[in-house]
Amino acid sequence: MFTLINCNSLLTYLANNNQRINYKTYLDDGLFIGSGAMESANKEFIQKRMKLSVQRWTLKGAQQVVNLRVILKNNEWDKLID
Repeated sequence: MFTLINCNSLLTYLANNNQRINYKTYLDDGLFIGSGAMESANKEFIQKRMKLSVQRWTLKGAQQVVNLRVILKNNEWDKLID
């Protein structure tokens, strides 16, 4: 249930971010507005690689592997090699 404080916070947020909340335009442009696509991409490209059995990662090592996976999935490997 919304309280008056939550409602005021919501109205303030909407007023401050009105220019970013243009969902019809985003949908018409073929963009995703929900979190499902991002969650799916995370599971497919990141978690599948990072959660293989018997693997342990430091934060730095995990970030480096994620960076390489993103480059690979974006077909930008040639930019890394050059």
